[in-house]
Amino acid sequence: MKKYFYKCPFQALHMMKEFGIKVGIWEPNYDRKKTHRIKDGFMTEIPDMFIEFSMRDIVGNLNELCDDELKKVEEEFAVNLYVSPDSISLLKPKYNDIGVAMSLASGNYEEGMFNGTKWIYRDRDMKNETARIIMREYRPFFVPEAENA
Repeated sequence: MKKYFYKCPFQALHMMKEFGIKVGIWEPNYDRKKTHRIKDGFMTEIPDMFIEFSMRDIVGNLNELCDDELKKVEEEFAVNLYVSPDSISLLKPKYNDIGVAMSLASGNYEEGMFNGTKWIYRDRDMKNETARIIMREYRPFFVPEAENA
């Protein structure tokens, strides 16, 4: 399973506000002495816990900072803001999403549109696995980074 995250708090805030994506942090199993529990007669691993943040948790006092201070916050923001497992489906392409993908014809990255089943550019197919959404409903769309869990 992959975990998706934003390094930039401003991208995370935009995605929360515009598309309803939930973000937070993964709190590891804090009691490593208890890594398993008995559930329904079977030993199961105690999973890490997802702690969801509100926009207010992230913003704090950002609105009182000047531009130079905001840039410093963005550069020094040390916490990866993970996308909630409930919001992963919002990251999948939707009809009329605009993105960039590698063209099968030219081998170059070109802007294309998702038609519901595949990415196309001027009636040419594009490699779906290289596609990255850049706009949804005429609003910027920031694709988070991913790591293997």
